Amino acid sequence: HIIDAINISADQLANQLEKLKKYKDNGIIFCCASGSVSAKEARKLMNEGYQKVYSLKGGLLSWQNANLPLTKGLK
Repeated sequence: HIIDAINISADQLANQLEKLKKYKDNGIIFCCASGSVSAKEARKLMNEGYQKVYSLKGGLLSWQNANLPLTKGLK
């Protein structure tokens, strides 16, 4: 995963909204393998009133293709 990312699966998002509140003013970037799921989940968060919500275009595949750093393990 991306360094310092918080991993929340799409099926856990509704239960993790409280955890994300502290990032509401700073912005939240969603990322999945290709970008399609993250875009859908970002829209859900925007419907909850979050304004600074983004989806990484192309997902983790684009990140890897750009040779940007990744890490292993859960955070």
